[in-house]
Amino acid sequence: MLPPPPQPATWILHPPGNLWGEDYLAGMTVELRDDGLEARAAVELIWPTGNSRNDLISFFHSLAGDWTGWPGVRHWRSMDAKLQIEARHDGTGHISLTAILRDDVSRPDSWQAQVTLWTEAGEQLSQLVAAIEEHFRR
Repeated sequence: MLPPPPQPATWILHPPGNLWGEDYLAGMTVELRDDGLEARAAVELIWPTGNSRNDLISFFHSLAGDWTGWPGVRHWRSMDAKLQIEARHDGTGHISLTAILRDDVSRPDSWQAQVTLWTEAGEQLSQLVAAIEEHFRR
């Protein structure tokens, strides 16, 4: 029997939940999957979403708003730095989104996983942002 073809790379961002009853912090489980890779960690986010520099929804909105492109790499990181996202525009209408997930940023021997997704810069990215925003409202 032949093995099934590799699954496409995926990120799973679980809906955030309130941490410790705080009004500004939420926890979110993140899973990264790619050919033979499965990584999972809980990360801390600013919550509720707003227009803060560390707000994930605002980061994705800024990418969608600049769908025609930007120079270099845009970065976002969770409050605990366990999740980092790098966004690059290729100048031809596509965006790469790289998620870097870490087990524990305070330990030099902790694991790190990285998965890159590609999306179209226009309508497809806008639909992705809308889906993330709806997912976070659950």
